[in-house]
This record gives sequence, structure tokens and C-alpha cells, in this order.
Amino acid sequence: DEERARQFLESPCAADIRLGSRVTTAGALALSPHKGDLHLNGLASLTTNAAMALAGHHGDLHLNGLAAVSDAVAAALGQHQGDWLSLDGVVELSDVAAAALARHRGSWLSLNGVKHLTQTAAASFARQVGGLSLNGLVDLSDEATLALASHRGGFLHLDSFTCISDEAAKALANHDHVLHLNGLTELSPTAASHLAKHKDDLHLDGLTAISAEAAAELARHKGAWLSLNGLIDLSDEAA
Repeated sequence: DEERARQFLESPCAADIRLGSRVTTAGALALSPHKGDLHLNGLASLTTNAAMALAGHHGDLHLNGLAAVSDAVAAALGQHQGDWLSLDGVVELSDVAAAALARHRGSWLSLNGVKHLTQTAAASFARQVGGLSLNGLVDLSDEATLALASHRGGFLHLDSFTCISDEAAKALANHDHVLHLNGLTELSPTAASHLAKHKDDLHLDGLTAISAEAAAELARHKGAWLSLNGLIDLSDEAA
């Protein structure tokens, strides 16, 4: 795969970059100088040494074929020098791996396959400096939500939640940047009242209907953008 990687660098449009499901350290080292974005979504596994080599890549890095990353691989990828790191195939992270990936210094970290986060992992991601996408979460305790709400890195995408507790809404309202909750299909007036206190753009595009009480609360939202593009049923009272 080292030869194929070198062919890619010499002629990105013509070279065959089908490396199979794994890449050697030599192949990763050969690819890392590539000036543009690097998509290696066919890789199903990655050694620590190969991850260290790819971490030196200065463009966006997409490794969405990885279903798991060890703590050591996460530590290496957390040092990635590029802007965007995407690991959307990973479904589970240890607290150690979460803390390592949270050290990524780029503008975007995408982990849309992760289904569960402990409070400890959520607290680690709250310290991450860029935008964070966790659109695969299916279960997050109010305590973990409170920890994650203190994320100050930028965009926060939590589009997998179909409902949200009033306490979780209160916590997320304290997030300082753009907040995406596009999976919500229902919203209580109390939760709406909390979210209305959010100070940046708020996206709730999964709501197809909303009560007059919840609409009245959201109308108090002070952010620049309130997105409700999913609404197909709006009563006169809600309008």
C-alpha cells in the first residue's frame, strides 16, 4: 500500500488508492504529506504507529470505517494536525479514549456513531476546542448532559435525541454556541422555556408540530437563528 499511496500523491486523480481494510505504517507515512483532505473510510483497523503517522496530516482526516479505536490509537489521533477529524464508525469509546480525542485542536470532531457517553467522557469533550458532532447518542444521563453542555468549542450537534427531559434542556440552554437538536419530535413547554434562554442559533428541525404554550416560550429565544424547518402543523395559537 506504500506504493499506491505514493502514486496517489503523485497523481491523485489517476492513482489507485484502494488500500483494502488496513494500512501499514509506511503507507500512512507516505499519505500524510497530502495537501488536501484525506478520506480513508475503507480502513477497518489502524495500528498505533499508522495512526501516529496519519496524525501528522494537515488536512481533514476521515476514518469512518473504523468501528473501534484503542486508547493508544485515540491518543495518536488526538494529535491530528488538521482541521476536521471524522470517526463516524466508532460506536464505543472508553473514558481514556474520549479524553484523548478531546485534545484534538481542529475546528471539528465528528463521532456520530458513538451511542453512549459516561459523565466522565462528556466532561472530557466539554474541554474540546472545536465543534463537536455526536449525532448517534441514544442514551445520555442528565448528569452527562450537564457536563457536555459546558462545551465551549463551537457547534454542538446532538441530533439523535427524539425527546429531552426538562433538566437536560435546562443544561443545554447554557451552551454558548450553535446547538443542533434536530432529532427532537416533541418538546414540553418547560423544556421550550429553558431552551429559549439559549443565546446562539438553535436548530429544532425535527419538530413537526408544537403546542401553543411551547411556541410562546420559544418565541422568547434571543439567538440570531431559531430553526423549525420541520413544522408541518402550526395552529393559529402557536403562530
